[in-house]
Amino acid sequence: MMAYSPKYPLSPVSYHMAVVLLTLTRNAGGPVGLRLNLVDELWSDIASKLDGIKSEAARKEVSDVLNAQLKQIIYLRENYESAIDLSPYTFGKRGEFEKELSKIRTELVSLIENHGLVDKADMAEATMTSPIQRKTQ
Repeated sequence: MMAYSPKYPLSPVSYHMAVVLLTLTRNAGGPVGLRLNLVDELWSDIASKLDGIKSEAARKEVSDVLNAQLKQIIYLRENYESAIDLSPYTFGKRGEFEKELSKIRTELVSLIENHGLVDKADMAEATMTSPIQRKTQ
């Protein structure tokens, strides 16, 4: 069972955010389309926790960063082509996507770290084998 976070009550979103963080990390250098989806999921998870942030100043900071990063995510979505992940001739464009994804990830992970949106217990639970997998072993 996951432990209670002193800053925010745990929820399915906390666990999902931990899973997305791990998946994003494990897919470093992987397909741009996949990582764009994961960054979008991470953005959504953080946005869903916005109302739970007690401090008005902290809530505004998180909201401002989320708004700026959403613009970048939308821009990348509008300009993404599957060829970026498939063709060696799109190396330059892929590099630009890589840089932007890295910036977005850094900003979102900084929010998570600075505002305690994912507890160590969430991360530990996310790395464990699922109950279904344990049952079949």
